[in-house]
Parts: sequence; C-alpha cells; structure tokens
Amino acid sequence: MSIHRVTILLLALSLPAHAATLHVSPDGTAADGLTWQTGFPTIGEAIVASSTGDEVWVRSATYVENVTIEQPITLLGGFAGNEDRASERDWTANVTVLQASAFGPVIRIEGTSQCVVDGLHLTGGLGEEGAGFSIRNSSVEVANCTVFDNRAASTGFHCSGGGIGVIDSFVRISRTFIYNNDGCLGGGGLVCIDAVVEIENCKFFGNRASSGGAVAIGESRVLIQGSTLEVNLARYDGAVACSESNLIIRNTRIASNVASERTTSKIIEGGPIPPTTAFNSGAAIGASRSSVTVENCVLENNRSQLDQGCYIGDSKTNAVFRNCTIVGSGSFPPAIAWSDSASAPTLLNCILVGPGILRYGQGYDDPEAEVSYSNLEGNYPGKGNINVDSKFVDSANGDYHLESDSPCINSGTDTGLTTDFDGNPRPIGRYDMGAFEFPLFRSDLNGDGEVGPEDLMILQSDWGKVSGP
Repeated sequence: MSIHRVTILLLALSLPAHAATLHVSPDGTAADGLTWQTGFPTIGEAIVASSTGDEVWVRSATYVENVTIEQPITLLGGFAGNEDRASERDWTANVTVLQASAFGPVIRIEGTSQCVVDGLHLTGGLGEEGAGFSIRNSSVEVANCTVFDNRAASTGFHCSGGGIGVIDSFVRISRTFIYNNDGCLGGGGLVCIDAVVEIENCKFFGNRASSGGAVAIGESRVLIQGSTLEVNLARYDGAVACSESNLIIRNTRIASNVASERTTSKIIEGGPIPPTTAFNSGAAIGASRSSVTVENCVLENNRSQLDQGCYIGDSKTNAVFRNCTIVGSGSFPPAIAWSDSASAPTLLNCILVGPGILRYGQGYDDPEAEVSYSNLEGNYPGKGNINVDSKFVDSANGDYHLESDSPCINSGTDTGLTTDFDGNPRPIGRYDMGAFEFPLFRSDLNGDGEVGPEDLMILQSDWGKVSGP
C-alpha cells in the first residue's frame, strides 16, 4: 500500500467542526434540511446539500437508493425523528435501512477523509469490489451497522467483497453485524486490498465466497479483535484468506466455518463436509506469504479436507499462535497443517483438543513446529508440553473456561499478554494455557481475589480430612 497516501488520510484531521446538522425524513418538506420537518426525503439529497464536516441525521425508515459520499461528513441512522442531540438516538430500536435501487454498492465512499457511517442497515447492493460498502482512497469509520444480503457481481475483471470492499484506504469497523453476503471470488463479508483495516466487536455470519468466506485480505494490514467469525463458507479458507499481508487476530471466536468445494450446500453444524472434488484447505484461516499472529482466540469446529483450523501454504508465511484454544473432532485432518514446502508454525500456551498438527508429506512423528507449554495429543516434543485432559467447564456446550483443578492452570509461560479472551487480567500467578485465564489463585480458597490469613485458616481446618465416602 502507498504509505504516503495512508499518511495523508490519517493526517487529514484538521478539518473544521461540522457547520450544520442536516435531517432526513420520509415526510420532510426538503426546504432546508435543518429540522425534522424541513428534512430531505432521501439520504442522497442531504449528502448533496452537505458541506465538509456536516452531520446527516436519518430518521428510521427504509430508503431505496444508492448513495455516494465524496467529502468528510458524518452519516448517522437510528433516529425516531424528535431528537435534538445525536446522543438521544437508538439505532437498535429505530432501524434505518438503506436498500440499493440500482446496480452498484449501497454506499460508495471515495477520495475523502474523516468520514463516519454509524447506525445504518445496508442491503441489496450489487458491486464489483464491495456491494454493501465500497470504500476507495478514503479514511472511514463504520460503526453500529448491519450489512446483509449484498452480492459482489462483475461487469469485467473484479468480483469481491460481498459486504464491504476496502481498497487503498484506512478503515475502522466496530460493533457491526455482517451476514449472508456473497463475495463471489473473495471476501464474502469483507475484502481488503492495499488497505489498513481495524475490526473490533464485529460479527461475520453466514457469508460465502470462493476464497475467504468472511474476510479476504491482500497486500494489507488487518487487525481483528473481540469479534466472531461463524458459519462462513468458501471453497478455500472458510473464514479468513490472507495473502501477502500482515494479519493479527485477538480475542476472537472462529467457529463452524467450512472450506468446501460445494459452498452452496447446506452445512449442518457438526455434520460432515459435503462431497468435494478438490483438496480444500484453510478451514478457519488460510495464509500465504504473510505474517499471521493469533492470540487469545478460540477456534472451534472448523472443517476442510486438509485441516480443522489453519493451513499454511508457503515458506514465506510466519504463523504464531499464543494462548489459543483449538477444538476439533477426531484425529484427522489436523488442527493446523502446512504444506511440505511451507514454514512451520509456532504455538505457545495453546490447548489443542482432538487433532494435532501436521506437515503434509511427512507425519505426526516428524516434529518441525516450535511448540512449547501447550496441551496437545501425541506427546509433541517441546518444553513444557503436556498431553492430558484440559478439564473445561462445559466443552459440550462450547464453554472452554478452565475448571479449578485443570492441569493447564499455571502451566504456561510468559507471552506478554496482559488479558485473556474475556478481557480479564492475565496472568493470575503464572500464565495458563488456552484462551481463558483461571481468575483465582489456586490457594485463594475463599475466592476473594487475595491469598491471606482466611485462606490459611480454611486449609488448617481441613488439614488431614478425606473427601468422599
């Protein structure tokens, strides 16, 4: 990506405060847009009338139109139509839908900085690189939005980004639900090309594409944290496809994604992968020529023919997993796999349930990955590794917190992480294995968060006693 261009986008923060608040209401008179009564009946009219720094407030309704933004404005949905301050809006109760009326993305943002879109539902878009949002050469914040039922469609060479397309831009996406979008060749929910993208507290559900059912990343820097990627489908890389990029995933649940030839087949959670005619890989994450860091994450029930979690395809990829809990079924395919020409991954303080890790062309008996202080089957060599029951609270129902007698407590090593999956402090005592830190010291017998005299009194009173019959 052009670092110079990104720098310009990030530094374009010296814009004046918004000069006006323009209103959009289906029954507005369109006189001047300065009140709800004189508001514009369409979002497009308000944007045309806006100036740099303006806010556009949109009353709850369904607006059938395609919108283009080419200057710094703030577009807010979720109003009932009687508010005097933006803080009074409720985007959950006052649903504001923007439905495409023609071929093209629902919202196109191009060549601008400091643009905000907050509290809108985008649907029905058809676009080549971003059907819900198409963002190019811009700095944008997307928050509290829902992007659904959009489809990437090509009129030429490009066809990606069913929900959101980010090209040569800096974008933050937060608290946004992205579901049931079709990304054609790549990125069912989101495609990032030559971009810097931060994703926080978002959910990607039921999106599909040929590669990267939820997210496809090319020549970009992407951070995904505090999010959920679930039941996304792709021919390759069920949740995330990463190529020539820097990807960090933190505190995120990646579950029930599938890389399968027949992505249109109905997938039943926990059921078999539909019949395929190719060796599909990257059940949750597929990486090539990239740096991938996965921390404090849960990878659960992801499936492809070659792996149940992550597939590394080449020698130029560096993949590191820290304090992750990876749950699969059976012993094959492996949780993490890499090709016979690829670089082996690094695992630290991880828990693997079911499948192990494997370089194709060799076998489980040929250890090459750097695995330490982890709990996985097969007695994988490495300092601090164990092969025992992790003792989860309720693994049958997806609760992978540790029981108080789990052997994974205090069995890890310093990874530098200061919180766990839930955002709770890490470590408590020594580091634990897995995504969840046990919240108490073993010797904190009264559970008050401190080891003190009362704990000693409890121990003394129970000394020598035998539990059970």
